[in-house]
Amino acid sequence: METTLIAIAGGTMGLLLGASMSRLIASFAGWSTIISSASLGLAFSVSVMIGLVSGVYPAMKASRLDPVQNGHSWTRPRRFHNSSLSMERSAIQPMKTDGPTKPPQT
Repeated sequence: METTLIAIAGGTMGLLLGASMSRLIASFAGWSTIISSASLGLAFSVSVMIGLVSGVYPAMKASRLDPVQNGHSWTRPRRFHNSSLSMERSAIQPMKTDGPTKPPQT
């Protein structure tokens, strides 16, 4: 529903902006432009289809994921996952201490 409304709104705004710019450029250049209903229908249809595909495809893909597993990946990001910079392979090792450090006596 949301994807459909956004796609239709985007298509409508694209038509309005395109027609306005066409008229504006034509008036400055001294050209005559013809905007047919077939070209408007084609432009609107292509715009809405692109909007629907780009909204529905990721939603369908996400709906197939396990919500618990997917939620864990957002709460705790995996840093250096499958990377040569992982802590196990890194030359930088965590500093070892014997416990809490005390401030120097003065």
